[in-house]
Amino acid sequence: MTKPHSRPRNVYIGLVVVTVISLAVACGAAHGLLTARVAATTATVLAFAKARFVVLDFMELRHAARVRSYFDAWLAVVCLGCAVLLLR
Repeated sequence: MTKPHSRPRNVYIGLVVVTVISLAVACGAAHGLLTARVAATTATVLAFAKARFVVLDFMELRHAARVRSYFDAWLAVVCLGCAVLLLR
């Protein structure tokens, strides 16, 4: 069984790791390893994933099923729209 404070700490560490990955993707685009569109889209999708974790774990939406489903739908639509706009 996990301690009650271990989940926020683990989510925070995960957010830091994803931020470092986003930075690596951006640096990869700067050094010519990725195209700018692919790097921007990847960074955007990672940012939306981070936003979901922040809302679920630090804004206590994890236990509010109806609001969480609305938020997930909204986030998916906005993320997909941004990805389409970046890749076209």
